[in-house]
Amino acid sequence: MGGSKFGRLAGSAAFILFGTVVSMGLSFGIRVVLARLLGSDGYGVVVLGFTVATLVAIVAKSGLPRGVARELPRRESESERRDVALSGLTLGLCLGSGLGVLLYAFSPLITTRVFDDQRLTFVLQAFSFIVPFIVIRSIAVSIFRGYNRTGERVLLNNFLAPVARFVLIVSAVALGYEVGGAAVAWVIGAGITAIAALVLLHRRIGVFVRDGYEPQHRSLLAFSLPLMLSAAIWNVVQQADNLLLGYFSTASIVGQYDIAFTLAKLLLAVITAFGFLFMPIFSELHAEENAEAMNRFYNVTAKWAASLAFPLYLVALLFPATILSTAFGPEYASADGVLRIISTGFFFHILSGLSGNALIAIGRTRTILLCNLAIVALNTSLNVALIPAYGIEGAAIASAISYSGLNLLYIRTLRKYDVFPFSLPTLAPLGITGVLVLLPWLILRPEVIGEPLGVVLFIALTAVIYLPVYVLSGGVQRADVEVLVDVENSVGRRFPRMKRLLVTASERGYSR
Repeated sequence: MGGSKFGRLAGSAAFILFGTVVSMGLSFGIRVVLARLLGSDGYGVVVLGFTVATLVAIVAKSGLPRGVARELPRRESESERRDVALSGLTLGLCLGSGLGVLLYAFSPLITTRVFDDQRLTFVLQAFSFIVPFIVIRSIAVSIFRGYNRTGERVLLNNFLAPVARFVLIVSAVALGYEVGGAAVAWVIGAGITAIAALVLLHRRIGVFVRDGYEPQHRSLLAFSLPLMLSAAIWNVVQQADNLLLGYFSTASIVGQYDIAFTLAKLLLAVITAFGFLFMPIFSELHAEENAEAMNRFYNVTAKWAASLAFPLYLVALLFPATILSTAFGPEYASADGVLRIISTGFFFHILSGLSGNALIAIGRTRTILLCNLAIVALNTSLNVALIPAYGIEGAAIASAISYSGLNLLYIRTLRKYDVFPFSLPTLAPLGITGVLVLLPWLILRPEVIGEPLGVVLFIALTAVIYLPVYVLSGGVQRADVEVLVDVENSVGRRFPRMKRLLVTASERGYSR
């Protein structure tokens, strides 16, 4: 495979990673404000409300975002692509509005029968309005994804959405509106972003042209409905811990758990950055029937994502209590075990690569559905068994096992296409660095290096060790050199020293 695809992926990933860091920073700030000003109890109520609305939105999306992103690159004419985009938007608007109305109507029943917390009624009714906004923005971003337009995705998902949320939620809580105000502000921010997404679609792509429009609703739904079921099922896996914790315990426990889960999700920023263009490119390679290039592309993506996420994983694994108490306050430090467990599950997810996106790209939607059905049964059973006995740690164990199990099932299917994520250039630097970093942590007292200053020094030590180990252990491959060449061609500038280093390191890695 030519270096151009690696270059496209690298450029897109770097841009999206920057946007994702900004977005997650703002989202992190929102949670800090909510957690500190509302307390774990009030924060837990907001989390439960948004969790329910998210589940409804997943059903409303009906798998359309992924279906649209897959279909657009395969359509030859601009009119055909416009038909797919408009069909996705109209379907999404109808489904999102309809299910939002149902959520509003059934909010009192959900509050009394499931969670037994009267504060949730208003919060759920407020969040019912967010459902169509979530659907529209998601489908709009998938249209830009199908056109390989990274900028609009970053603008909407990583800048406008979190900035609007941050400003509105912080203002509402600071003015004393507390739980209800936070929910309403969240919805208004989502509405602003959805409207902006439609405006961008009109100005950048010209989607809203009625001439010659041929609806593609049936073909889109035929491909997307299995994805809807899979997405809904997988979202149950992601949210079952919050929902079952809310059922078995209190909103305060949900708040503590969600804070730790949110911190662990920072690891996923890296793989999310690569995922935006991964599926269209992998779909192109599959259409070309280039199995060797598919495996190579998958391996490089998994290696880059795991290599970038590994230092963050080590910090979450070794200093969870320090991070939680420093960022959110002492009452959240008891969720340190949750942060350790969930981070481990997420890192295995990253190490496994973009297996779900790969299966969608090659059309294995039924396989995804069956795998998700198996995992949701496992996850629900584990949560029901472990939460009463072990509390939030039990929920974390259930989630980590479920994430790992699903990735293993996906990888097993990808093996039939000669695609496999685990390779020596990926695992060797991680293993060697892990051993070298763990030694001082085990020798010194954790309570000494667990202070904030000690954590900063430990991160610096990890960086000093990691980079040389990565190069010397063969972590750099020829594909990395190809990426640098593409970057040089894109920016019109040469990096001779870096190129010589990468070439030498890649030759060392291949000579083993």
